[in-house]
Amino acid sequence: MMSNQRRYLAHKHGDTSHTIWLPPSSRLEIYQDQPEMSNNAYSEIYVCPACGLVSQYRSLFVQRHPVQIADQDPITGLYAAVLTFRCGVDNCGSPVLIRKPTTDTRATDTLVEEASSWALVSIRCPEGHPVTRIPPDAVARTDQQLGLI
Repeated sequence: MMSNQRRYLAHKHGDTSHTIWLPPSSRLEIYQDQPEMSNNAYSEIYVCPACGLVSQYRSLFVQRHPVQIADQDPITGLYAAVLTFRCGVDNCGSPVLIRKPTTDTRATDTLVEEASSWALVSIRCPEGHPVTRIPPDAVARTDQQLGLI
């Protein structure tokens, strides 16, 4: 049997650990991690589907899980529903993308409404400004619609 590696993030929330499966569109691990103090560190923002906590992740957080081809793949059809908006700090305007890995083909239909219950934890726009709320003009798209894959 051949095996395949599935990438994921192990998200800790209190005493509980959740798995955030990375969609194929994720570029984590593709870009080299820069030193912690660098402003050029590539990151992506994900919401945990289990608890609604939104966090920013770098490549060093990515883990791998082997999946046997004969096994049932738990993430067949995985994609990212993406909430997009512009940073509003000092008219920055940098795009902010919050990804939610899902196999639900209708996830983008409810993403904006669902986002009102999310907790944002230490996330920043690409220019480094803190993002503390989701603006009312946020839009839901798929990773494919955004050209991420």
